[in-house]
Amino acid sequence: MEITINEFREQYLPKLQEEFHQKTQDSIIANVEMIKKKTHEQMDTFIKLLTVFQKKLPLEIGMIQVSLLNTSLYLGKPQIAYTAYDEEGLMGRELLTMKRDADWLFTAWDEYKDVLAAEVGKLHCEQFIRAEGIRQLAWESFPFLQTCMYATTKYVFRDMEQFSQFDDLLTADQFYVRVGAYMDWGQIVYLKEPETDIFFDRFRKKFRFCQFRQFVYNQKDFSKMDLSSARFKECEFVHCKFDEVDLNDAQFIDCRFYHCSFHNVKLYGATFERTTIKKSPFQDCSYVIDPNTSKPEDFTDIYKPLEMVDCTVDEESKIGEN
Repeated sequence: MEITINEFREQYLPKLQEEFHQKTQDSIIANVEMIKKKTHEQMDTFIKLLTVFQKKLPLEIGMIQVSLLNTSLYLGKPQIAYTAYDEEGLMGRELLTMKRDADWLFTAWDEYKDVLAAEVGKLHCEQFIRAEGIRQLAWESFPFLQTCMYATTKYVFRDMEQFSQFDDLLTADQFYVRVGAYMDWGQIVYLKEPETDIFFDRFRKKFRFCQFRQFVYNQKDFSKMDLSSARFKECEFVHCKFDEVDLNDAQFIDCRFYHCSFHNVKLYGATFERTTIKKSPFQDCSYVIDPNTSKPEDFTDIYKPLEMVDCTVDEESKIGEN
């Protein structure tokens, strides 16, 4: 049968690709705790190597990139690279690279290639879609695998201070950790921001990745602010207003909320830990992504479920349905 690779891609690949993606996701979900532990240990080892490196050559680090190496597939051993760059970040010099296996991302990979080859044989189009064409079709799922790596490690690497020797690193003023592809697509999961006063600069509305410790906010209006990935520790909020605020991936640890109002607030991936919330109703807030109703274009990131860990919340302040 005369079927071009483009025709195969349009008519037969989507179903096979969907099955491969589902099997990969199922494997990751089944082994997610092991994967998190493994990648945590890898980053911890890399940071220790960096501290040894900096004792010999005290250069500031501007970025750590965690990337899935597509070239490693050619060698038959998929790998993740942990790479440190100088103060210029992605545009700077590579200072140190550590490679580790990424087998957990490719549990269904060999089977997928066999399935593609079998489908080509079934259609009797081997003379039009040869081995290289099958490899090309399989590799079209590489961006999906990169996204899986990002989704699985995002919350492992967002709290860099948890790693035993992170405080010993010499980092540039603009230091960040990025997960994705090598010199290509990627997402920032950690960004070093100096502690700041939200209400010192009344024109500033974006405080992504900023950290706040032991602040007391009384009758403050946080409306329309971007506080995504911000971290609040031991802060108190009294009679504060949160209207159309982005709190995606925000963390509130050992905090207290009294008589606050939350309206039309985004809480995807947010974490409340050992936090007290009283007399603070949540109205029309978004925190659950419904795949049946949510539009993919409305989201530019991947989020874990909202977490409430060891919190004290009164009946009036419970986060209800969207």
